[in-house]
Amino acid sequence: MASQEDLELEIISYLTKGEDERIRLLRDQFDHSKVISHEISGVGSYARITVDKQSVKPFETDFNFGDVYIQCDELSDGAAVLVFVRSGYIEALECSAYGDEWPNEFTNIKLSYMAEPRDFSDIL
Repeated sequence: MASQEDLELEIISYLTKGEDERIRLLRDQFDHSKVISHEISGVGSYARITVDKQSVKPFETDFNFGDVYIQCDELSDGAAVLVFVRSGYIEALECSAYGDEWPNEFTNIKLSYMAEPRDFSDIL
């Protein structure tokens, strides 16, 4: 079984795969970040994130990005992932279930991209 924190680490690793310059910047920001708080709602989770702004380059604008789909035994309809970038830096990682309550632990996690090839047009 995986915890919420384990799931977030898997998501971040999967979300930041690739050599597109925007994905590399996202990966670099995640590599220089830490989760400062977690909120679990009935249908998802919200991790507030702080980035070491002295160590990484900022994005030029605000955006939301998410192209990862979560499947696991506890979520019959799966879940979506969204990263929030504000003032140039990652601010939060949100997971939202499609119809199920958000579990405390996760088994048989499978991550996939919502489309391939991946579309990075939302990342500016």
